[in-house]
Amino acid sequence: MGKIPPCLGVQTGNRNMLLGCFFIALVGIVLSAARVNGADPETAFTIRSFSVEGNTLFPGVVLQEVLKEHLGPKKTAADVEKARNALEKYYHDRGYPAVLVNIPEQTVQEGTIRLQVIESKIGRIRVTGNRFVTEGKILEGLPSLAPGKVLYVPDVQRDLERINRGQDIRVSPVLSPGREPGTTDVDIKVEDKFPLHGSLELNNRGTHDTTDLRLNALLGYYNLWQRDHAFSVQYQMSPQDLDEVKALAFSYTLPNPWNVDHQVALYGILSDSETAFGAGFQTVGKGQIYGLRYVLPLPPYELYFHNLTLG
Repeated sequence: MGKIPPCLGVQTGNRNMLLGCFFIALVGIVLSAARVNGADPETAFTIRSFSVEGNTLFPGVVLQEVLKEHLGPKKTAADVEKARNALEKYYHDRGYPAVLVNIPEQTVQEGTIRLQVIESKIGRIRVTGNRFVTEGKILEGLPSLAPGKVLYVPDVQRDLERINRGQDIRVSPVLSPGREPGTTDVDIKVEDKFPLHGSLELNNRGTHDTTDLRLNALLGYYNLWQRDHAFSVQYQMSPQDLDEVKALAFSYTLPNPWNVDHQVALYGILSDSETAFGAGFQTVGKGQIYGLRYVLPLPPYELYFHNLTLG
């Protein structure tokens, strides 16, 4: 009987991605006894072919290639178990850790061994812990865990990276045996925060020909319409001389309609300043600036996320 590891590791290119947030315990799946009838465990027989049942994920010829080294004369029940292990490992190594391979009870006829592939599908899915992000929004961001799908680690990893990119939400799925045979239930554990953030800062970043102090205020809301839209506004002034620096900046960011992994940012600056005036603002004089930026996420490194901004 196949076993599911508690952590999922998948090689993608040269990068190993661990889904440590998964705790897989499919002990509730009951499989037939893995034995071949009519033979003592040490009795030798010839294996001329394998019949793989239940597979929908890979072409049959690919699986036969995996199993071909286990063909031949003078085979025993232990060799059949090695073939089963090799086939199950093939699925797991390619991102399908919930797939099990069983040796159904059988009598060897004409040298053909039957192997049964059980592609456990997602059954019930439940979202808990969310307060400010709706259940529908969370499920929309995890299409790889939709009911009826076979668990595929690279897709799950991609969805988790995208949804956890937000500063106010952390999502981790926990898998358990399904209520229905051949299914895996998913509990989506959510930790979220109110997406309104603000800051007020007083610093001494003035230039040599202006007063020293700068007062910065920032206010932003980062989940408008439950669609990952963000709006922020920033104001900066020189409290010691109100005529030196007065600037208002705003930005509106939304997911790219044709690629939700990318973002489009609209921004503007309204200024009345006698000098370049610090963090977030690089303009001199009185005027207005408007612009458009395109933000592309770069591959994450461990717990760090990076973006490339164009514009």
